[in-house]
Amino acid sequence: MKDARPCSIAGTLALVGEKYSLLVLREVTLGATRFDQLVRNIGAPRDVLSRTA
Repeated sequence: MKDARPCSIAGTLALVGEKYSLLVLREVTLGATRFDQLVRNIGAPRDVLSRTA
């Protein structure tokens, strides 16, 4: 069987994993520094986001 090609997208998803993680990363990159800002900007439930962030 042939080995799979390396894929940067698959590697990124393996590191990031959670549904909201990329959105948290986006918000932090855009300057959000407070948890309340993340909750408001992403629209995720607080309990879910607290487990992700």
